[in-house]
Amino acid sequence: MYYIIATSVVMAAAACLAALWPSLKGKFDRILAWFILIPALMIIVSLALGLAGRLTPSAMLFAHVTILVVVIVPWWQRRVAGHSRAVATPLRGPSIDGRTAPTRVRWGPGARPWLWLLGVVSAIALGWMVYAGLLMPPFGSDSLAYHLPPAVWWLQAGRIYPAPTQFTFGYGYPQGMSLLMLWQLAYTATDHLVNIVQVPFVVLGVLASYGLAREAGVGRPWAWWAGAFFGLTPIVLEQAVVPYTDVAVAALTLAALYLTLRFRRSGAGGYLWLAGVAVGLIVSIKANGVLVAAIVGLLALVPARRHKPLHRTIGLAILALGVPALCLGGYWYIRNLVLYDNPLFPAAVTVLGRTIFPGPRTIQNLLNVTPGQTPWQSFALALQDHSHWYTYDPPNGGFGPVFTILGIGAMVAAGLHALVTRRWWVVVQFGAGMLLLVLQPFKYPRYVLFLPALGGVGFAYVLQRMAGRHTRQFLQAAAAGLMLFTLLAVPYQPQLSAETFQQVRSDVAAGRPPSAATFGLARDYAFIDTIPELNHPDNRIAYTEAGYVYALMGRNRSNRVYYVPATSADEWLRKLKDAQTTFVIIGDDRATELRWIKQHPQDFVLWTRIWPYTIYVLRSDLPRNQALIAARGGGAQ
Repeated sequence: MYYIIATSVVMAAAACLAALWPSLKGKFDRILAWFILIPALMIIVSLALGLAGRLTPSAMLFAHVTILVVVIVPWWQRRVAGHSRAVATPLRGPSIDGRTAPTRVRWGPGARPWLWLLGVVSAIALGWMVYAGLLMPPFGSDSLAYHLPPAVWWLQAGRIYPAPTQFTFGYGYPQGMSLLMLWQLAYTATDHLVNIVQVPFVVLGVLASYGLAREAGVGRPWAWWAGAFFGLTPIVLEQAVVPYTDVAVAALTLAALYLTLRFRRSGAGGYLWLAGVAVGLIVSIKANGVLVAAIVGLLALVPARRHKPLHRTIGLAILALGVPALCLGGYWYIRNLVLYDNPLFPAAVTVLGRTIFPGPRTIQNLLNVTPGQTPWQSFALALQDHSHWYTYDPPNGGFGPVFTILGIGAMVAAGLHALVTRRWWVVVQFGAGMLLLVLQPFKYPRYVLFLPALGGVGFAYVLQRMAGRHTRQFLQAAAAGLMLFTLLAVPYQPQLSAETFQQVRSDVAAGRPPSAATFGLARDYAFIDTIPELNHPDNRIAYTEAGYVYALMGRNRSNRVYYVPATSADEWLRKLKDAQTTFVIIGDDRATELRWIKQHPQDFVLWTRIWPYTIYVLRSDLPRNQALIAARGGGAQ
């Protein structure tokens, strides 16, 4: 109930802000703004409170209630006075030939049945994924390694602080998504809600894809196909219930492109400021938001009708894109600059063979999937759809057969047709997407999830501009058939199958950790629930860097879990005792700490071994440690 109240307050405040946002025309734009402002409010408030050392659920709720009170007063006054700036007209996607697309487009033969069928089936599929995500513990290597641990540490400490130095590879990245996960953790007694943190971004991506198609001059019935191409992409459905970042980044990228095109058409600065908020969210989540900001800035400066003079447009673009990016994501880059002399740490920045910012990784590392593979070879493999198997983190394949068979061809055909017929709005849209594709890493298909949406825009364009009635019906049937095949016939996400539920529940009931064969990385988290002693609120747990840190947090995030760096066995033992350690968990059989334990066998009691973990109790005078050792019969290691 606490979570529902807090989230409702944020949603209400975001709705008021969207209604008050200047320049937006029509309900569609305000709904899109609402989806963008909700995570923006969560991140900015959590970041501000965390840096001030007041990061508690009560303080977060109080801050959001204050924001709601501040914005609801002018919203109510405007509503009562009848002077709302929102223009209640449908979104119009203008035709590039100078005419405006019809306000109402009659549903063509076959359009409504296919879309309704896809909508129903996809809703069922997404519902199953959400249900599975709510039942299962968090999983995924990135989630367990460096997305979730900071959220727990910050909640426990009540402040935001740099992660332990041995984890700089993962924790050097922007951690805005960790703040969104922190919101799910703060008001619930479980962490299962973090699995669905990306679900709202699926909806945002569908809406933004629809908006992009409308901006390309496509009518409503066909524009929804653009949304379907994004929302029914296998990786999108996979990642909807994995605490990763890629669906969020793709959806916000599509929204930023749409809002910038709306700004170009109208010259209204409110659209560019909202695009800046979307870019700021990307920058706070992933460093490639810098590329999105650059492309959005270029689009904003392209001359268009009713625009301000160029120097004023440049000033507006700098402010509209720079201020939100600095407020939402600037901290992470400033932190890296102070700690590591590199704002983009861990990636080294090299210009003309000279290293400007040092770092342990290179751009080549990010681009290549395997040694000896060029970036373009990696990208070519990513386009080869492997329809027999989909996972949330595939190195190659996963966009789905509808994109591979229809989307790529439609994108090429639409781009060429728009270029020949001088429909420059479409050319600009595809050009911006292709430029972003070329500039950013594509080591995995999930890095470029905006690409299926562009394929959907091309498909929608072909339906309206290039296809006759019978061809249109055939293409819709073919697209729907390929999407239904992906949804119903391909066994993607095997971790979330009904058999897995039964296996995991029986393992936990029997006191066993869930089988690695059926649930993979989730075992690294779930094993802790099979050892009740590890969930005691008085525990202080030390770990080695070889294991997943989040696996050691325990129920309700009660454990205090930390890393103890040392250079010798004696120094390590002293630090463990100074920290009043209860358990020591070794995550690797070859860990140096195991050799150190053998040098001081009188100070450690073996508790249990659960591969790949070995767990010890530290001998000390602490009551908690004494009780545990007594339960083991006082045995020595």
